[in-house]
Amino acid sequence: MTLGEVLARARTVPKIGDHEIVIGPDGLGHMVVVTHDENKDYRVPLEFMGVCPALRGTKRLEDLEVSPSITCLACMSW
Repeated sequence: MTLGEVLARARTVPKIGDHEIVIGPDGLGHMVVVTHDENKDYRVPLEFMGVCPALRGTKRLEDLEVSPSITCLACMSW
């Protein structure tokens, strides 16, 4: 399931600062953080910040698959 699908099904609206774990292009579990919500009534689109440099080239973080755990050492130490 993608991050966008999880947000669309969420029972509560995510807030700025909330985070989720996604599988990055390198196959590791990375943390992403909600940084902006233009319209408080909608769950998507939200803007996300990839904490790890491995996600910098990823255009749409909400299209990444959700991961059960962080497996990236850089994200674990953040």
